[in-house]
Amino acid sequence: MAHGVAIVEVDGADTRMILADSANHRCPTWAPDGKRFVVSANTSQQSALVEVSIHGETTKVLVASDSTILDCPQWSPDGRSILYTVGHGGLEYLPRPDHEILMDLHILDLATGASRAITSGPGMNNYGRWARDSRWIVFQSDRHASPFTDTLALAHFLDSLEIYVIRADGSALRRITTNTYFDAHPSW
Repeated sequence: MAHGVAIVEVDGADTRMILADSANHRCPTWAPDGKRFVVSANTSQQSALVEVSIHGETTKVLVASDSTILDCPQWSPDGRSILYTVGHGGLEYLPRPDHEILMDLHILDLATGASRAITSGPGMNNYGRWARDSRWIVFQSDRHASPFTDTLALAHFLDSLEIYVIRADGSALRRITTNTYFDAHPSW
């Protein structure tokens, strides 16, 4: 299913379609200047992070892949980097007994175009969010959980998510929550 991106005025008086639904657009995030945003754009052939002006007249592919999912971009508060999730193992990330979900957080340096991983497995490390000072990142992970081996357990795979923090340089990884609840979608 494809999803477009629209901008809606606060009073609801005006809605403008910025990106048509030619791809599955997910997780748009504003640049600090408020004049553009970045969004993940996924098709069956490719996954990409795309920068878009608020008027929709200019788009720029920041990074693309035909073998991994690029998802949940988050513009850094200082405007220099994009934090995003890389889902390894093909262009899908639905859990199955024969398909382990492997996701890691990456940071794209907008000045150089270089990308680097700040987490490296195990499991799912995703949905990262910047601290206001751009030095820390909070994210959800099941890196501590046992792998799922049967179909019935897969219905509860999100229950193993916990909240972690890490420095933007990949150091000082620390687990914040420890429980059996669905701890997900953290924010500062």
